[in-house]
Amino acid sequence: MLEIARFNGGSREQFYEMSRPEAAEMIGLADDCIRRNIESVLGCEIVAAAETE
Repeated sequence: MLEIARFNGGSREQFYEMSRPEAAEMIGLADDCIRRNIESVLGCEIVAAAETE
């Protein structure tokens, strides 16, 4: 039987099927990394572009 992992990242919820217990931690770390990269792109690069215009 596969477990379902649920991660709530702000306004989005994601569900993942996992066949191994350590998959939950790996997916959680990847989700945090992706979220930080998106915040960095949206927060820093767009602000930097707006300041130069």
